[in-house]
Amino acid sequence: NYVAHRDVISQKYTMTLTSRILSKSLNTRSIRAPLAQLRSYTTDSPQHRENNDHRKIYVSNLSYSAQEEEIKQAFEPYGQVERLHLPKHHTGEDRNRGFAFVVFSDPASVEKALEANGQEWNGRTIYVQRPRPRSEAPRREYKRDQEEV
Repeated sequence: NYVAHRDVISQKYTMTLTSRILSKSLNTRSIRAPLAQLRSYTTDSPQHRENNDHRKIYVSNLSYSAQEEEIKQAFEPYGQVERLHLPKHHTGEDRNRGFAFVVFSDPASVEKALEANGQEWNGRTIYVQRPRPRSEAPRREYKRDQEEV
C-alpha cells in the first residue's frame, strides 16, 4: 500500500503524525515520479473530474499546428478560459494531437461554447462537446496484418 502526496512538506507531516499515533517508526521510502505522471494521477482522480466536468469542453478536429494561445483566444468570447490542455504528439515534434480540453471559470460559458460546434476555425470544421469519462470514450482497435491462407 502507498500514499501519494502533492509535496514533500505534506509527506513529512503525514509521516510524523502517523508515527506519533502508532507510537512506532514507519518504514518509508520516497519515490520521485515524472511530473507528467503526477499530473495525470491528480487530474484523473474522480474528485478532479467531478469538480471540473461542468466547466470543461472537449474540442476536436483541430489543426495539428494550432497553438494554445490561438485556441484560448478563439474561446475567450464565450467566457474566461481558466485552463487549456493541448496534448502534444508523442513523437516530440512541435505538433498537437488534434484535440484540446478547455476549462472555463464559469459553467454558463460551457453552454455558449457548445454553440461553436460545427463551425469553421483555421480552415477546419471543429467539434465542441462535453467531455466523456475515459471509461465511456471510444477505444481504437488496432488490427494486426493477417495473412491469407
